[in-house]
Order: sequence, then C-alpha cells, then structure tokens
Amino acid sequence: MPKLGYVLLLLTTLICVYTAAAAVVGHHKGSNRLVESAKQGVYAVFGLLTCASLILIYLFVVGDYSVKYVQHYSDRSMPLFYKATAMWGGQDGSLLFWVWVMSIWAAIAVYQNRGDRNRAIMPYTIVTMMWVTLFFMSLLITVTNPFETYMGAAPTDGRGLNPLLQNAYMVTHPPSLYLGYIGWTIPFCFAIGALAHGKLDYTWIDSMRRWCLVAWVCLSVGLTLGGLWAYEELGWGGYWAWDPVENAAFMPWLTGTAFIHSIQVQERRGIFKIWNLLLIVITFILTLLGTMMTRSGIVESVHAFAQSDIGDFFLSFLFVTLAISVALIFYRWKVLEAKQGLESVVSREFAFLINNWVLLFAAFMVTFATLFPSLFKAVTSKEINVGPAFYNLWMIPVGLLLLCLTGIGPLLSWRKSTARTVFNQFVTPASVGILTFGAAILLSIHVYGSATFITPSYLPSGEGYAAITLGLCGFVTATIVQEFWRGTKIRAKRSNEALFAAFITLTSRAKRRYGGYIVHFGVMLMFVGFAGEAFKEEKQQIMAQGQKVKINNYDIQFDRLVFEDDGQKNAVTAHLSLFRTGTNEKLGTLTPAKWFYRKPEEQVTTEVDKYISIAGDVYLVLGAYDAKANTASLQLKFNPLVNFVWLGCAFLMFGFSVAVWPNKTSKVEKYAPKRQWMRLSAGWASFLLSILALVLAVT
Repeated sequence: MPKLGYVLLLLTTLICVYTAAAAVVGHHKGSNRLVESAKQGVYAVFGLLTCASLILIYLFVVGDYSVKYVQHYSDRSMPLFYKATAMWGGQDGSLLFWVWVMSIWAAIAVYQNRGDRNRAIMPYTIVTMMWVTLFFMSLLITVTNPFETYMGAAPTDGRGLNPLLQNAYMVTHPPSLYLGYIGWTIPFCFAIGALAHGKLDYTWIDSMRRWCLVAWVCLSVGLTLGGLWAYEELGWGGYWAWDPVENAAFMPWLTGTAFIHSIQVQERRGIFKIWNLLLIVITFILTLLGTMMTRSGIVESVHAFAQSDIGDFFLSFLFVTLAISVALIFYRWKVLEAKQGLESVVSREFAFLINNWVLLFAAFMVTFATLFPSLFKAVTSKEINVGPAFYNLWMIPVGLLLLCLTGIGPLLSWRKSTARTVFNQFVTPASVGILTFGAAILLSIHVYGSATFITPSYLPSGEGYAAITLGLCGFVTATIVQEFWRGTKIRAKRSNEALFAAFITLTSRAKRRYGGYIVHFGVMLMFVGFAGEAFKEEKQQIMAQGQKVKINNYDIQFDRLVFEDDGQKNAVTAHLSLFRTGTNEKLGTLTPAKWFYRKPEEQVTTEVDKYISIAGDVYLVLGAYDAKANTASLQLKFNPLVNFVWLGCAFLMFGFSVAVWPNKTSKVEKYAPKRQWMRLSAGWASFLLSILALVLAVT
C-alpha cells in the first residue's frame, strides 16, 4: 500500500504537467479538444490525490508502522477517531492534505465553469492551478514523502500523536484553515487567468465572489476553533496570544477581508481594479507565507511543526509567483486604470478605501512582528521576543478603527453624501454609541468604585479601550438595526405588507447586503467578548478538602482528588462543587485534571473545566497536588463575556449562509440552474454549522 500511494503521487505529478501543457497549447492553437482534455486532467488530479489520501488514512487506521509518518504520529492505544485524523498531525501528511483540498477546490471550480462560462480565461486559470499543485507535488515526492518506509524491520508500535492535538477542536481547526487558505487560491488563479488573457472586466470577480466568501468564512471559523482549542487545552485561560501560528492565519484573513469589501466598489463604480488584483495576490502570497511559517520551523510555537528544510523551497516559489503576478499587473496597468475616480471623501467608496489601508497596515504589522525575531536572530545570532504587549499597543487601536468603520460605511451614500444625509443617518447610531460608552463607565464606577476597569492589564499604556469598544459596539448595533428597520418600513409601505413579511422579503431579495449586516453584527459581538478582558478576575489558591474560595459571584468548594488509568494515560482529577455566593444552590461539579500520557515521551496535558454562562466563565486549572494530604493548587479565573466571541462566530456563519443562499429564480444564464444545488448546499452547511456553534457557545 505505501508503494501504491507513492506511485499515485508520481502519476499525479505527470498528469499536472500534461494538464498545464494541454491548456496552454490548446488555447494558443484554438483547440477545444485540448482545452477540454486539460479540464479532464484537473478531474484526474483530484481522483488520484483522493486515492492517495485515503490510502494514507487507511495506513493510520490499520497501524502500518512500517511507514515512518504513521509510526511518528500514531500508536496502538490511540482512539480510532484520532488515528483517522492524524493524517494532518504532522508535516508530510498535512502537505498531502493541503494539495488534496486544492484538487477538490480546483475540480469544483472547473466544473462550475464548464461549457462557455469564462471560456476565455479558463486555460490560463488551469495553468495557474497546476502551477500551485505542482509545487506541492514536488515537495511530496522529494523531501516530504508521507509514504516513506523503514529500510529494516518495522517498529511494532508508534510514537503517538502529540496529546495536545488529541482534541476535537484541533481535529477540526486545521482542515478549516486549509479550506480557507486554499479557498483563496482559486480566486488568485482566476485573477492570473484574467491578467494573462487581458479580460479584466468584472466577470472574473463576479464568478469568484462566493469563493471569496467561502474562503473568508472558513478562515474565520478556523481561527475561532483555534481559539477554542487554546482556551480548552492549553490551560492559560485565554484564546488569543499573538502566537506566530495564530498570526499566520490572521494575516491573509486581514487582506482577504479588505478584498471582499473592495470588490463591491468595483462592482458598483468600476474603480479599484488595481487595488483588487493587488489584494488577491497579497492574500494568496500570505497564505503561502503562513503555510511556510508553520512548517519550516522559522517560528516557534506550541503548534508549529518541527524544524524543516522546506523553507527555501517555499521562499523560492513564493518570490517567483509574486514576481510573475506583479509583472502581469504592470503589463496590464493601462487597461486596469479607472476612467473615473472618487468624487468625495464623504462617500462609501472613500470609507472602503480607508478600510483597505487600515487592513493592509494591520496585515503588515502582524507579518513584520511575527517574522522579526527570526530575521533578527539570522542577522545577529541573538534572540529577541515580540510579545503580546507590542501587538496590543498597535493592533487594539487598529481594531477599534475597523470597528468604527463597520458602523460608518453603511451610513454613507455612494459617490457623495450630503450634510443632511449624514446627519439623518448618523444621529441615532451616534447617540446610542455615546450612551453605551457612558453606561460602561457608570457601571464600572458602580461595581468597582472607579473607572479603572477600562484599562485592561495587558495594555502597556492608555485607558478607556474597553469602554470605547463597548461604545462602538453600541454604534455598530444601532447602525445595523437602523438599516434593517428603514429598509423594512420602506418595503412595507410600498408593497402594503406587514412588517415581519416585509422584513423577510427585504432580506431574501438583498441577501448579500443584509447577510453582510448579520456578519457585521457577529463581528460586533466578538468585540464585546474582547472588551470582557477588562473585567477578568484571577486567583491562585491551595485548597484542602471541604475548603471554599470565592471568585466573582461564585463559591467553589474543593471535594476530593480522583486517580484513574485508562490504558493510554494516568489521570488526576480534582472534583469541586460550584455554588452561587451566599446560597446553598449547587450549580454543578467542576473537574479540572492533569493527564499523564505514556506516549509520546510521558507528556502531560492540562485539562481545564469551566462553568459557562452568558455573563462569563468560571474557569479552573489544576496545578500541583498532594495525594496524601488530599490538597490541590488551583488557578481560578472568571472570564467575563468570553462566550460572546463564540456567539459572534455563530452569527458570522449565519450571515454568510444568508449571503450565499440561492435565489428562487436564477439569472438568465446557461448553467446557473445546475449550480443552484451547490450554493444551496453551501448555505445549508454554513447555517447548520452556525446553529452548532451557537449551541456550543451557550452550553
């Protein structure tokens, strides 16, 4: 089986070369048969990589430890679920998974554009797809072969998967990020196809809009799942620490967000063409850079892969791809130049432009700060650390500016906003924002006796960020409610419908617009969760049996220690009872634990437990313990509003499902009716995921 898997990789590489050649020759000779053959080649690549990937999963499930990769990342005691998903637990398998997903996306994109749709740019698009695929295939058949076997006698057992990765969130987090990373590859390929051919109207962007939304929401969900994993598994009480691997996924998210907003201006006004091409190129380059950072060992992280020599290959591919992309943009510069420009700074177009600049600045700062320690060490041989304080100093104001723009953009008119329009649009949201800001300060004075709570402890300087955040959240919420309300009233008046019926009709007929508003509402909820950091409480306590300790409005009583062995690990679990302060009302039992795995290398994990409510989590971590004295050292935290972060992600996915939901009647387009099932499936999938995320957030 391992040999068959490697043969499939070799055969895939040959098919990639043929597919690219057939697309180029077929286009230049005007041979439809060769172009169609190239499209079939894309399907063949998908089929071969699917077989190779399933073989690797099979080798994990049956425990074939003659394969080095299987032996390194699994063992006999692992549950079947983690054996099957250990495929992306290490570098070799994760690269195979990357290119497998790439082949799936490519096959779907080619199928969507069969027939005459985008016929002119498809050959160059296919060449670009194969260019990306060939790079990863070259790595798989040379330096990162996941099917490599031991020369001598095979080990009888494996080393085991890192216990930190044996977590449901970590199983789903990498695939979601890959879907996002590679989802951005498809729009990039179409952009290069349009540049190479010279067909640079809005057609290619219109075809890729949903791809961009899918890529963006997958990255968003992947980042959120990574935060949930850190919150559940690492035991430090937070969900974001500006870790290099977190940053690697955040960088393309920032530029991708800019692109999604910017293409609306090109659609509406026919401007920002160069901006949009630069943004999609930068986003794709950042996905490559992020993939390289996590797999080359140039950054240190709790969930980065080990040191590897593939970094030079990635850098070479990255620079060549960037050079070709920029050269094509310059070559088509005159065609891309807009015939009209911005008419006023008080316009929605200008707000989008500011949004672009702010997001690009944020992406640059995160990229620079993430890579700077490695670059500094390479030049000076000295180590330097860029910690959360630096990121927060720069990124918190940037985040607040972006939150403000989220509320401002919908209130401005296209082309130019008059003074009267600005006043009418802003008076209510601005008033709500100011009132919310004042309420946050008054609440702090009432609860804490001062307004000092609005200075989060992680900020190096400055006050008021939490209250400003809550004020801006009120502003954004009022903007969204106002947009829905005014649209519903106008619809009800014109069509003589009841308000609720008008609301449903309004949303269903402008799904992109109102789905986007729901996404903005989800982002606002996440900022509410971020502001909750300012309320955080923390205690460290050595507790004896029967002892109680108070945190926030809860009393926690230590009951006992329990020792267990399930064959894979030894577990030490503290049992604690949770009560409402001043009452005998028991709210539940919390069981933080330490797990001592036998493989790999007697690794210890911290298993937190928490009591979840919409106001915040009571979060417990077991530290040292004394079995004879039946005492335990516990870290107790109260994390206010943290569940608004996960709730916001649920609304984000729900808004996405609204935006991509298909219309009842499609446009007059040859293949549009046949593609309805794809959009319907994407809509239902994201809707169900949003419901699941909502349930997880509040239970």
